Amino acid sequence: MKKKWILGILIVVLGLAVIAGYLILTAPEIGEKSDYNVVNDFPMGTLKMVELSQKEKTITVEYAYTGETSMRYGTYHQFEIWREDGWYRLIPKANNLTYPDIAYIVSNKAPQQKTYGWAGLGRLPKGRYRFVQEVWQEWDKEGVGRNYALAVEFEIK
Repeated sequence: MKKKWILGILIVVLGLAVIAGYLILTAPEIGEKSDYNVVNDFPMGTLKMVELSQKEKTITVEYAYTGETSMRYGTYHQFEIWREDGWYRLIPKANNLTYPDIAYIVSNKAPQQKTYGWAGLGRLPKGRYRFVQEVWQEWDKEGVGRNYALAVEFEIK
C-alpha cells in the first residue's frame, strides 16, 4: 500500500515537472526595454485594433491616414509585454526570422487592415501586451517627412 502512495506521488510530481518545463520552454523570451517613443496622437495617422484572436494567436489592425500626402509602413513590427517599469520587447523563437522589404502605402482614400500573428513568440502568458508599428509620413508641402511609432494594446486573459 505504501509503495502505491509513493508511486502515485512520484507520478504527480513528474507530471507537474513536465507541465512546468513545458510552460518555461514555450514562454516568450523577453528582451531589452523598448526604445519606441509611441505617439498614438499622430495628427494624421492612426492605428487601431480591429480583432484579437487568442485562439488563432493573431491581431488585426487598421491603418488610417487623413493627411494630404500618404503614410507608409513596412512588414517589420514588434510585440511587447508590460512589466512594472515599462514595455519590453518579445523576441521571436526563430533564429532566422526575416521580414520582406515591402512598403505599404496608406493614403487618405481608404484605411487598410492587416493581420499579424504572434505564434512565433511562444505561448503568451496572461498579461498586457502591445503591437508596435513604425510608420513614415511622406514629405509634406514644407518638405518635412517624419517617422512615428504607433501601437495598440491588448490583453491575454
